[in-house]
Amino acid sequence: MGYPRDASCATGGGVMEPDLSGVDPLAHNLATRVCVGDALTRSASMFPERPAVVDRGTVVSYRELDGTAEAL
Repeated sequence: MGYPRDASCATGGGVMEPDLSGVDPLAHNLATRVCVGDALTRSASMFPERPAVVDRGTVVSYRELDGTAEAL
């Protein structure tokens, strides 16, 4: 089972679009162009020792995760 191909059944009749009235188009464009890697690097600089990934007994900090991602 997957997601329905037609988004209209999930949104009540059409594709949902955000209301961008009053939003600077340049700022919106820049805000939507954020790479996942950039977000990880930013989180690592702000919260280097906080847990980024927790799986059973393994805890990986943002610093460790960012370092591993950069090494790839």
